[in-house]
Amino acid sequence: MHTRSICNSGPESLRTQIPYHSHHPLFWHTHTFKFLFYLHIQIILSIYIPLVSIISFKNCTDRS
Repeated sequence: MHTRSICNSGPESLRTQIPYHSHHPLFWHTHTFKFLFYLHIQIILSIYIPLVSIISFKNCTDRS
């Protein structure tokens, strides 16, 4: 049983490795929402802020 779930690839094997309480759809919904929320913040921090600083830097160099 154990080796079969490890050898199996795809969502079915993933589901066997996840604790039972996380099968609850509400848990999945809140967990996914939190994950997407934090991921969105990471994307904003890693892309938006450097982009803004580059644009403002270009504006400063264009003015001079």
